[in-house]
This record gives sequence, structure tokens and C-alpha cells, in this order.
Amino acid sequence: MADEGHRDETAGSGDEFEGSLAGTTWSLGVAAGAFIVFAAAFIVSGSFSEEARLMPRLVTVGGLTFTLALLWQEWRTRRPRTGTPVPQGPVVSPVVPSQRTRELTTAGTTFLAMGVFLVLVVTTGYLPAVLLFVPMALLYGARTAPRTAVVYTLALAVVLLALPSILPVDLPEGLLS
Repeated sequence: MADEGHRDETAGSGDEFEGSLAGTTWSLGVAAGAFIVFAAAFIVSGSFSEEARLMPRLVTVGGLTFTLALLWQEWRTRRPRTGTPVPQGPVVSPVVPSQRTRELTTAGTTFLAMGVFLVLVVTTGYLPAVLLFVPMALLYGARTAPRTAVVYTLALAVVLLALPSILPVDLPEGLLS
């Protein structure tokens, strides 16, 4: 049985794993909006100093790559294939409204949680925010075992502590630091 938007990934075909909004105008709009945001960020990062533009450029190139792939996928599902009849009339989604509501609630909760994470980063700094947020997200959102959440959080903390010595990256320190 699915809980809070988590689907049983062993049931059904692969197309059902995309969610109830896949192939809709909403998903195309989100893909186009994300592409515009990443393109704008890439352009803006060009005004940064040589050292400061490394990470924004890496992130935006990755984002542009993934959003282009998503836009291509969305476009491919919309264009009629040769020899395939074009559906007439409205396309009816086989998803029941309660499932869509549950998915939208989960998406909204996730969006709100990311906002809380950003507030934590601004106030406490990146590493403390990760140490607070990641276990809560794993325990609540992913429903992992407490031991898994602790191990994953500690491993991520070690990586984040080592990151400045590997790459020239300064992590946010926060207002309370």
C-alpha cells in the first residue's frame, strides 16, 4: 500500500513511475521554466570572477543538460508519430484524483521542506543545516531506518568537510556563525 505519495515500484509498467502529471501541460511548463532558470543562471554566472564562476557553471551546465533531456522527452510524447493515429477528443488520465492530490501534497511538502533547508543554511550555515535537515528528510520523507539516516548523514558530513580541500569551494557559514 502506498503512503504519502510513495508508490510501490514493483507494480505496474515503467510508465506508471513518472507520476500523474507526466505528459501534461504542467510538466512541459515546469521543464521549460527550469530550462529558463538554468539558462539565466548560466548567463549571470558569466559576470562572476574566474574563481567564483566554477561551481555555478558546473551546476547550470548539469541543469541545462537535464532540462534539455526533459524537454526532448516532453516534446517526443506530444508529437504524433507517423502511422500512429492522433487521439481525438480529450485525453482522460487513468489516475484517480486522490492519487494526484496525494502526489501534489507530497510535492508541496517537499517544496516547503527545501525552503526550511534554505532558511537553515542562511541562519546556521551549510554543514549544520545538512546535519539537521538530512536525517529529518530521510526519517520522514524516505522512511529510512534511524541507523541508515545517521550513517548517511555522517558520511555526507565527512564529504562536505573534505570538499573545500578538494575543490576551491567555500560553503555558506550562516548568520549565527
